[in-house]
Amino acid sequence: MNDRKQGLKALCLSFLAVLGLIAFTATAAQASGNWMINGSALKSNESISGASEGSSVFKVPSIKLEISCKEATVSGTLELNGLGKETMTFTKCESPGLPGCSPIEPITAKFLSEMLLHAEEPWLIFRPPVKGGSFTTIFFDPAKCALPEENELTGAFAALLGKEETTQHLLSFIAGKTAESLFGLKYSFGINPAELAISSIWELSGANKGKVWGGV
Repeated sequence: MNDRKQGLKALCLSFLAVLGLIAFTATAAQASGNWMINGSALKSNESISGASEGSSVFKVPSIKLEISCKEATVSGTLELNGLGKETMTFTKCESPGLPGCSPIEPITAKFLSEMLLHAEEPWLIFRPPVKGGSFTTIFFDPAKCALPEENELTGAFAALLGKEETTQHLLSFIAGKTAESLFGLKYSFGINPAELAISSIWELSGANKGKVWGGV
């Protein structure tokens, strides 16, 4: 278990290094990517599962809101041509700066993903299941919180996937200025620009469970 955690920390550091490099090459050509499993392109849908690495944080700087969720799980399906569908469920959430504004749980968000090759690296772009719709709605108790009772998470965000080198991938989701500069993506909490600090470990959970996989 310790070796696994050390390996994932190394992957996270590598992600930050790559992100810094790619930030200087935001105009690099983008193309569609594809899923690879044990050296072969995905031939039929494959399920994935995973969980967060550390707390998942939603930030809305303009209203000084930060929501931190200690636990999150992910499940979904990898589809042909680098596409996918995922669901993340967040629990044990609180809002340290605004104690009365802890969200009503669970928070369940649904995504459509698409793989893009950016500066020769495979990235996943996440959008709502319905074009122009939302990933989820975060609810607050109006008796305790002065913020709007219902707040939709909308727009799009991204995560660096990694190539076909490991059985587990640590995805660090980015939203806000970095995602906008790289891909032109905007992410919002209600009418306010929002940011993400979420890291999630994904692995295959279907017929190919335990196999090496990634993007190309």
